[in-house]
Amino acid sequence: DVLQYAWDFGEGTQKNGSASETVKFAEGKTYFVKVKISDGKAGPIEKQLEISTQVVSVSLNGTKQFQTID
Repeated sequence: DVLQYAWDFGEGTQKNGSASETVKFAEGKTYFVKVKISDGKAGPIEKQLEISTQVVSVSLNGTKQFQTID
């Protein structure tokens, strides 16, 4: 059976598409992406994923061989 995908990218874009989609998000925000998957026979399955685009700064000390990032 052919699967149908209904996407809600959490920033106003909704799209009927495929199993893999690409979207650009603005920096510094949190989005909740949802997808409903259906085979047209049974009820759809819905999954949700939280995506954060918070920018984090990392600095490294070139004089140390091993470092940890907290």
